[in-house]
Amino acid sequence: YVPSLPSIWNRVISEVSFGVRALFFKWPEANVVVLVSPGLLASAVVRAKALRCAGTAVWVQDIYTLGAVETERTGGYAVRLLRLVESYLLRSPVTVLAIHHRFARWLSDNLGIGCDDIAVVRNWTHVPSPEDVSLVDARKMFGWPFGDTVVLHAGNQGVKQGLESVVKAAK
Repeated sequence: YVPSLPSIWNRVISEVSFGVRALFFKWPEANVVVLVSPGLLASAVVRAKALRCAGTAVWVQDIYTLGAVETERTGGYAVRLLRLVESYLLRSPVTVLAIHHRFARWLSDNLGIGCDDIAVVRNWTHVPSPEDVSLVDARKMFGWPFGDTVVLHAGNQGVKQGLESVVKAAK
């Protein structure tokens, strides 16, 4: 972490340095390599090495290009560069996995990845559904008073989630 740099550059340095270390790490012989994005830049760095294995998959957990546009944290040049990197990674001879049909559609419509080349694998599909818990039981379990409004966010807590709106609403 370099405190004087904007957070975007800290992320770039972190991902690229991880990718470079992975390049020089002696990998055991593998049948399949799964690259996960986020980790877009690290995945792009190790892509060529990964393609030497029998199979390579990129599992898209987040779309960098879309995130840059939505958060307006980067200018047009940076968005175009991210789009090039993302497209480069996903257009290579790999299996592309997306966590949702909307992700798959966006990748197809905006990065030119063929719909037939994308498989959708939802997160947590391997976990059995929890038993239904009544609202009364849930409030008792967590110690939430019955008259209070509870706002719960289960997921990533980054810039894109816009969680400041929850804090503003609470005020």
